[in-house]
Amino acid sequence: MTPPKPSALAKPTLDTPYHIDYDWWPTSGEDLRVVLLRQVPPEFHDMVTAEPADRQIDYIDPRTGRISRVDPLRFALKVAAENPAFINREISVIDCVLRVLLMNDNRPITPRELAALTGYDGQQILRLLSGARVYYGIRPFIT
Repeated sequence: MTPPKPSALAKPTLDTPYHIDYDWWPTSGEDLRVVLLRQVPPEFHDMVTAEPADRQIDYIDPRTGRISRVDPLRFALKVAAENPAFINREISVIDCVLRVLLMNDNRPITPRELAALTGYDGQQILRLLSGARVYYGIRPFIT
């Protein structure tokens, strides 16, 4: 079920949870696969592009031991996310936010929590996410 679109009247705060709204992508003019591929370290690019997109690979979560079937791109993202350097100050704020959401399976997260995980200022993250432009489909999560 798709969450409702955020109200124009609700002003987001540092405690407003955000998520990737995948319904935004078809109308955005951006290609989700291309954006995700940009988040994958270069050493994975050949593997991702050589494999059929519909191929399924077993991924074992190192924290839980849970096995899931994922496509090559998701596999590369999950393996990359295991590296502490996946989230770093060398990449843009919005790419950091996207990576945190990807590595946490799109669990809604607040700018305050994002600040603690990325090292970027929470107010800066809030301004970026609550502005007129939608980046990577990242929008407030309305329950």
